[in-house]
Amino acid sequence: MLAGIAEKLADDAGLPRPRWTEAVPALAEPWVRPGTPRMVDAAHTHAPAQLLKRKIHLAEDDLWRARD
Repeated sequence: MLAGIAEKLADDAGLPRPRWTEAVPALAEPWVRPGTPRMVDAAHTHAPAQLLKRKIHLAEDDLWRARD
């Protein structure tokens, strides 16, 4: 998860991704947040690509607050 977050932050800031993130493999099986089927579907739909690439299904707004 930390590698996906580091990639997302770097991408959003227009910076190169940290090199160490390349060495972190995706999970063997997807991790899906607990919840109702609707919550699980929303988490997948709104997950950042950097986390989905690592098989982590967690919505962006579960990690970051919207900027005002």
